[in-house]
Amino acid sequence: MIETHSHTQFSQDGKMTLLDLAMHAINRGYIYLAVTEHLDKDYLFSKNEKEKSIIQLNLDAYEKEFNRVKGLAGDKMYLAFGVEAGYCAEATPIYNEIFSKYKFDIIINSVHSVNYIDAYFSAMNSETKKDEFYIAYLKTVLDSVKAPYEWDILGHLGYPSRYVSYKDSRIYYSATKPLIDEILTEMIKRGKTLEINAKSDGGGMLPEKEVLARYKELGGTELSFGSDAHHLSRLGEGFGKASELAKSLGFTHWNIFKGRKKEKVAI
Repeated sequence: MIETHSHTQFSQDGKMTLLDLAMHAINRGYIYLAVTEHLDKDYLFSKNEKEKSIIQLNLDAYEKEFNRVKGLAGDKMYLAFGVEAGYCAEATPIYNEIFSKYKFDIIINSVHSVNYIDAYFSAMNSETKKDEFYIAYLKTVLDSVKAPYEWDILGHLGYPSRYVSYKDSRIYYSATKPLIDEILTEMIKRGKTLEINAKSDGGGMLPEKEVLARYKELGGTELSFGSDAHHLSRLGEGFGKASELAKSLGFTHWNIFKGRKKEKVAI
């Protein structure tokens, strides 16, 4: 098994230690595990005071503990040093500085914030019309794909749909086709990887099956799997289902990253 998206207690919402995560994965026969702690520099520019007060990732402490655990893991499994960077245009210089300083294996590019508030906090009680809200989100995703800094994987495309209070929360491809096509086309042009995010809290896999099918139709081949686990019990959750879905659409491999270099693992 492989995993490219997980969070430990170094992330503000992680519930497991890095050592416990690594040992759990080794005991379950994983060949690759990426730890991708939240790097929420978008929160520095948030309109929500709660987000601004959240303690930011201590990169030096994370790196030190990661190297210790990696040494303990030895050659039993490849443990990848990563982050999940929350996109915000204003955070670009911060990310450029960080990415030049730390030797990450993998960087996930994620959009959590719509109009400078994380959808987790804002969307549940949003009074904004559904189409307007989702178009704003997708425009931000498109901007993130074009971000002038390094990244490897686009995380959980469709993220707000897990938290909104709309009666029908799905982001329908048919209703947002031009924007989604532009996002997917831009990713393909740049050689980026699209994540199948299997986190089940508040909804199913992301992106929707029709978006994955469109990605394949446009010529996309690069996929990663992420359970987005924050608890040990959730590590690898949905891997079998995601693999079946990917195969049914004609995809043949998952991407993993070592030292920012892409490697392929058969599905």
